[in-house]
Amino acid sequence: MQEYIKSGIEEGAELVIGGEGHPQGLEGGNFVKPTVFADVTRDMRIAKEEIFGPVLSITDVQDGSRAIEIANDTEFGSSPT
Repeated sequence: MQEYIKSGIEEGAELVIGGEGHPQGLEGGNFVKPTVFADVTRDMRIAKEEIFGPVLSITDVQDGSRAIEIANDTEFGSSPT
């Protein structure tokens, strides 16, 4: 999880809240700060890969069909049949 957060920062996504490290008071466990990134582009790792943790990536889109196209442009996309 920390590698995904680090990757988002290094690739230029805007860190809105959270970030690397553990939440205050939970330094001893496997806890991750709830993290939100904005201005995420399709070529960033945090947009391409599924993250199973408290990490949210926000990508600006202009319409619903574009949102569906972006959502389906991943290894795990769910194209309608």
